[in-house]
Amino acid sequence: MPKLSLKQKIIFFLSKFVLKNCTALVFSSEWQKNIFEKNYGLDSKKSFIIENFYGEKIASIKPREKNFIFAGRLIKLKNLEMLKDAFKEASKKDKGIKLEIVENLPHENLIKKIQKSYAIILPSLSEISPNFILEAISANKPFIMTKETGLYEKLKNTGIFINPMDKEDIKAKVLFLDKEKNYYEYKNRIANFNFTHSWQEIADEFLEVYKKL
Repeated sequence: MPKLSLKQKIIFFLSKFVLKNCTALVFSSEWQKNIFEKNYGLDSKKSFIIENFYGEKIASIKPREKNFIFAGRLIKLKNLEMLKDAFKEASKKDKGIKLEIVENLPHENLIKKIQKSYAIILPSLSEISPNFILEAISANKPFIMTKETGLYEKLKNTGIFINPMDKEDIKAKVLFLDKEKNYYEYKNRIANFNFTHSWQEIADEFLEVYKKL
């Protein structure tokens, strides 16, 4: 835990006050829930988990090139400098691989880009439950993502996970997925992942939480 500035201490204190005195808390993963309960000293009886939306499968378009797509905010948390360095080194082994970094793309256009991509990559220092990965799954696209995520337990046998602080690990996993045999193995794993979680189910789960209050 880093030393907090006065401003950060005030934010932490006020956040803790609000969280400890609310009627109920809803998290999108057990991973997130455990972090909050430990660091804010929360009552687990007031905490609930409602997962993100998992949609039905959509069309997967055969890629024309080996392009790995990253989409999101260009902030330090996303670990993009490490990703760029890893790709630069990986491209020495295969000049055909390509990293595409996308920001501020309308959602409909992003979905189309995912559908046409070779694979998805998300090397963030941490991710709670990223919709970007869930959208990749709906389009049957193999993905590489940080192991520091609330989705790890659910998807550990479906996708490829990396240590976001290890450039060599990122490079190795990119080159691993670059190989046709490995690519189609993970494409089949994703095709066999058929879990869905509809908006109606999410709404019903929120109502169930409300009934328990």
